[in-house]
Amino acid sequence: MMSKEKASSLHRQWLTLQRLPQGKWVGTADIQLMLEREGVQVSLRTIQRDLNQLAERFPLKIMVRVRKVGVGALTRKFPACRTLAPVKQ
Repeated sequence: MMSKEKASSLHRQWLTLQRLPQGKWVGTADIQLMLEREGVQVSLRTIQRDLNQLAERFPLKIMVRVRKVGVGALTRKFPACRTLAPVKQ
């Protein structure tokens, strides 16, 4: 049986994957707000750790700027992979 902590992590990571927009960047603060709307309270650092774990298994590209971290889904069909250009901010 899965521990409550692992189930919570899996749920949070699944919500994150489902809501990553294809073809544009989204910041960790935006992901945090989205998760809060779903009733999930989590720190920015936990989101960063989740994204690093997800990027090991799914085609995500993580961009780190000074004091900002963002992620883009390379494709909605996770087995395939293609390159995306960052959205101008």
